[in-house]
Amino acid sequence: MASNRNMLLLAVVASGALGLSACGGGNNQGEARGDTSLNHDASTPHIATTEDRDRAIAKMRAVGFWDVHGMKVVMNSDTGQKLDYQCTVQFVPTAMSQYDHQGITHVVDLPDIGVKRKDDNTMVFKASSAQAANRVIEAGGRGMTRAMCVPSSEDLLDAQDFTHSLSDFVNLTSINIEQAKAYWYAYSGQTIDYEGIAGNIAGGDVFQHRSAVAAKKPIFDGEVANAKAHPYVFFNIVNGLQHYDLVHKAFPTTLEFGNSSLGQFVFTPNATFDSLPVADEGKAREIESYVTHIQVSTAVYGKIVRAESNGRLVVVPMVVQFKQSDKVIGSITANL
Repeated sequence: MASNRNMLLLAVVASGALGLSACGGGNNQGEARGDTSLNHDASTPHIATTEDRDRAIAKMRAVGFWDVHGMKVVMNSDTGQKLDYQCTVQFVPTAMSQYDHQGITHVVDLPDIGVKRKDDNTMVFKASSAQAANRVIEAGGRGMTRAMCVPSSEDLLDAQDFTHSLSDFVNLTSINIEQAKAYWYAYSGQTIDYEGIAGNIAGGDVFQHRSAVAAKKPIFDGEVANAKAHPYVFFNIVNGLQHYDLVHKAFPTTLEFGNSSLGQFVFTPNATFDSLPVADEGKAREIESYVTHIQVSTAVYGKIVRAESNGRLVVVPMVVQFKQSDKVIGSITANL
């Protein structure tokens, strides 16, 4: 199962944003600062009695071990246009060894700052970018968390998006570096660095460089305009299906939207794409044979909705088709 899931990750390129970001820590807020730390080091007041310790643990169970005040400060400093971001949190071994026996190393609802718990490892809150969301985790995580944050799929699509024919979606499977830059500028709104796009001239001749920049500008402007006009894109990947689950009558997928990237593209999470339901056993047997012989290819269709400051482009998955040769053997469509 793990090897199948890694197929999607093999396409990761060095955009510098595909790994999980290590997060720094902070102290607990106000009243909780003295009570809620269970580490008795030089920077933490000693908890005097068993009753004090029990009260501290009770408080920590209410908010996990998160520094709520620190998270709120970072949230308030984030002044950009915000979307709901879903952050998958991992607790490092230090957190598990020091805190998990108290039952507090998990994600909890923090309604005072607008954090919603999706499950024990996932929280949702508003931020202007993945980096801004990661800073919130960094502020609250005591240096003992890692997280990957992506925009939530909710409210990023509407019925109008599904009126477009899949044949009109642009294939970005083999996108080159210049095309990727054009797409990033098209959806980031940043001023284009024509000097950097033109590149260096051998020997450093400034007049040749100026001419190269002048020649490149209209070409690249056209590429950016084309990218902006085509937000609907698709990617071909190898396989995408696991063996049939007889109990649930479905093929689990290896897509892991929200936890993996394809090149510089990151997909918003959507549980709809976690499995391909197939109730008919005859059809299931046919697809299972293709899966067993690694004859399944997958096309992921989606809409680019924004560019992150770290170079990633955020894609909302809309439709996933599973194929054997050119024949579609199954498909999943996002729910609105």
